[in-house]
Amino acid sequence: MLQKIFLIALAFILFASNTKATPPNLVLEWQKDIFPTEINFSKFSVDGKYIYCAIGNTIQKMDASNGEFVSIFEDKDKYWIYEMQISEQGNIIATRDGGGDINLWDTKLEKSFKHIPFGTGEGSSGAFCFDITPDGNFLIVGNLTEIEEPQQQYFNLLLYDIQKSEIIKSVPFDNALVKIKFSHNGKYFVTGAIYSKDDNYPEEWYDQLILWETDSCKQIAILRDTLTLKGETPGGYRILKFSYNDKYLGAVNINPWETYIYDLSKLELVKKSDGRTCVNVEFLPDSTFYILSYIPSEFYEIGTNNYVGKADFFMSKIESSLLTKNIFFIQNSFDLYFMSQSTSTIKEIYKHEGKISINTINNQIIVINADSFKKQIQIIITNISGKTIYTKDLSNIQANEKLNLNLELPSGFYICKIIEESNVYSEKIEIER
Repeated sequence: MLQKIFLIALAFILFASNTKATPPNLVLEWQKDIFPTEINFSKFSVDGKYIYCAIGNTIQKMDASNGEFVSIFEDKDKYWIYEMQISEQGNIIATRDGGGDINLWDTKLEKSFKHIPFGTGEGSSGAFCFDITPDGNFLIVGNLTEIEEPQQQYFNLLLYDIQKSEIIKSVPFDNALVKIKFSHNGKYFVTGAIYSKDDNYPEEWYDQLILWETDSCKQIAILRDTLTLKGETPGGYRILKFSYNDKYLGAVNINPWETYIYDLSKLELVKKSDGRTCVNVEFLPDSTFYILSYIPSEFYEIGTNNYVGKADFFMSKIESSLLTKNIFFIQNSFDLYFMSQSTSTIKEIYKHEGKISINTINNQIIVINADSFKKQIQIIITNISGKTIYTKDLSNIQANEKLNLNLELPSGFYICKIIEESNVYSEKIEIER
């Protein structure tokens, strides 16, 4: 395995507080040229061990450790893939085909299990964009309906219940939706749209970015409403991404190619790309840094937005794994690069010499400790996106005491943490039902 140091030459910038940003230390694990095969979209599995790749009209699963494809999903000849999303639990992949329909794929069975025809009905042009809720229960879809007599267009935000197989909410929308993205906690979503103030002679196009509340489907704020290049074709948004802690939003505009970073606590723009072509953005899993995809790509610190380093490569398509902290990026759709980083300060459970063992027995979470705890401890269970599911404070825990949390969780991956003063022990667990 190639162990080449990928990012060392970094320029430090002094903050007003006279502290320095600690740059990410990335190591190139492997690289691969798969030409003439082209990857259009990619998503990490929830455990970070695999990468699901949209190639033509199917999904192929790649081993993240070496870049080798290990399987091809069934129904590979049915649907060409124009957009791809994955649920936070990693059990469902959702794709949009050329007819404006949505297809759902089971990542364990590795086959499609549901075809949702949004392109049916009088004048319906189907889904222009979509996303799947973190729990995998709902889709939100940008839909267009065109009526010939009299000539009219209707745009709608549709909330679709996957279990009930029906649209449960439809919200009229004034402009053409081109991109939708949910926050990791599912509380918010953002829409990217384009519109012209003169429908008959659309020479000026505007790009609009709106933050919404998921439960009510009500607007929180219009983050951006800006004229694109005059006389040019419509722009819109290529990428919308939330930081892993959902405090920041990255948006990549198409025309011109610009990237914007928004602080969602202040609902304001805090960083804009510098005029060079910038085609992608990615927040690193530690929520400390983000990447702007210049040629070559550059790293910035969240909060100060200061430059902290330059990569050796242009990262045109970027994905990262929250669990493993790995980064996967693609150049030219077929040049693949896989990197690791060491940024976590959490003391992993398997490194603390058996002080605690966290297991699942009959899908019940069992905590077994080898030593007594002198102080109070706190047990925290979170889902893979960091949302707290369960907390419990305990004291006077004796050596070899078994703690059954009596907690029934849905199938999926979780993180169990034990906090004792300044020590944090954690372990990934999987529930299968």
